[in-house]
Amino acid sequence: MKLYHASPFIIELADVYHSCDHLDFGKGFYLTSLYDQARKYAMRFLLKKQKAYINEYLLDDELSDFKIKTFCSYNEEWLDYVGNSSSFTFYQSNRNNNRRN
Repeated sequence: MKLYHASPFIIELADVYHSCDHLDFGKGFYLTSLYDQARKYAMRFLLKKQKAYINEYLLDDELSDFKIKTFCSYNEEWLDYVGNSSSFTFYQSNRNNNRRN
């Protein structure tokens, strides 16, 4: 399986220690099987006047050594997983609390 990772650096080996803390699923090395998605992400680096590379990796399709969770759609289970994995805290304001009597 061919996978891609956009970065301002050429990355030979995945290194989660240099990952950003505030990512959707927490700290990690994010890959996509979609070249266009990696290209769009790489454009973000170019807009910041940084270099941009699309690193390509070949992953053995035999993943028996890995524990994998697959989400077939954006559903409530997926949303719970993202919410529980995220480093961000979301706040919902109640407009009634902000009103003066």
